[in-house]
Amino acid sequence: MKIGILGGSFDPIHIAHLIIAEDALWQCELDFVLFVVNAHPPHKKAPEADAEDRYRMVELAAAGHPRFKPSRIEIERGGDSYTAETLRDLLRLHPGASLHLIVGADSALDFSAWKNPEAVIEMSNIIVAPRPGSDLAKMEPRLRGRTQILQSPTLELSSTLIRTRIHEGQPIRFLVPDAVEQYIRNHRLYTA
Repeated sequence: MKIGILGGSFDPIHIAHLIIAEDALWQCELDFVLFVVNAHPPHKKAPEADAEDRYRMVELAAAGHPRFKPSRIEIERGGDSYTAETLRDLLRLHPGASLHLIVGADSALDFSAWKNPEAVIEMSNIIVAPRPGSDLAKMEPRLRGRTQILQSPTLELSSTLIRTRIHEGQPIRFLVPDAVEQYIRNHRLYTA
């Protein structure tokens, strides 16, 4: 079984996340993609929405796609969310599976700052999604042999941009799935 793992704060999840997951699913011949919602990302400021709201938005975004699966593994473990620990847990849950970690180019270029990067390389294959302005030629040599680069559109879209637009009263339609936009409005997320 080939399992794709797309982790993140998903604060909120948006269409670029879904496009990357879909491209990885088909280009890398994955059986499914797990959307792993961080409990607490150690290298970023704390998410604005709580973990349950972020998980619910991922559920809504993945609904209707039979090969997209939300995961609570990091939320249930609690504390800082480290990829190596999550991969270890997933291998215990899916013995014999081949794990394929999907990361943005910016994260791949910052790989040496990760906790226990050697374990990440040992437990998974790395799939890198291009990002605007990221020079993949600067990727660490130890990653190159374990990396597949996605042929995927590069959108200048981020959760930060979406939160900013909400703070400023701008529309987010078409940037997030309709159900996610409705959830944000109904729960008054990212508003003052």
